[in-house]
Amino acid sequence: MQADRLSEHEEKRRLKRIYRLIDAIGPMECIPGCHDCCGPVYFTRLELQRAPLLELNIKALEQLIEANTGIDWHFNCATCIYVTPEGKCGIYDKRPFVCRIFAMTEEPMLKCPHGRAPKNPLPLKETHALMAEYKWIREQNAADGY
Repeated sequence: MQADRLSEHEEKRRLKRIYRLIDAIGPMECIPGCHDCCGPVYFTRLELQRAPLLELNIKALEQLIEANTGIDWHFNCATCIYVTPEGKCGIYDKRPFVCRIFAMTEEPMLKCPHGRAPKNPLPLKETHALMAEYKWIREQNAADGY
């Protein structure tokens, strides 16, 4: 018997709560134009629906696919398809969880490669709890998410 999928309302509620916890850590200043941490990017169903359609930037998409011929570009590309030519996030206000939590935590795998970090990064225990919840959300709607 298949479990019930998470409703859109419930997914939105859970994601908002997770995002608020990350936002409460405070700001972290990136190096202008740097996008070394941008990729690969995973989305829940709702996060993907909020992101602009990839076809709107077909030239960038074509370049990305050409540079990554022979691999699953959505998951394995070196650069996120939403990075603008100026090196900025083209969906910053609608970015998914992984983009929000990156460099905001004490988790070694999510540290900025240039040593940038907020004053009070999210402790490991809290980071792992948020990651587990996000994973659970994605699994609930696996047929619709990435």
